Amino acid sequence: MALESSSFVQLAIPKFDGHYEHWAMLIEDFLRSKEFWKLVEHGTTRVKHAQLQALRKEFEILHMKAGETVKEYFARTLTVANKMKANGETLGDVAVIEKILRSLTLKFDYVLLVHEQHMSSHVEEE
Repeated sequence: MALESSSFVQLAIPKFDGHYEHWAMLIEDFLRSKEFWKLVEHGTTRVKHAQLQALRKEFEILHMKAGETVKEYFARTLTVANKMKANGETLGDVAVIEKILRSLTLKFDYVLLVHEQHMSSHVEEE
């Protein structure tokens, strides 16, 4: 009868073991068992919303720097676009391509002109 106080099991806080996904699942389960998950979930939603707003602004002002290669600029643009998608943004490939084409430096204007000419000749053929 003296063991009544030790009849319930207290959960230990999961320690990070180097595997984030597994640890995150354990922490979520632990917080749900203590009925704290709603607090964390609401804070997480606000943080994601704030991050998404910051990424939208970064995407909006993104432009190719003088001396930057096209490959470097593509990589920067796609990094921001992928972060936006990871935070819930529904950003289509067309929007990313349009952004890249609009914000290339002046030395790449000929690419746009050639593309326009190609597209207009394609339309005339039809």
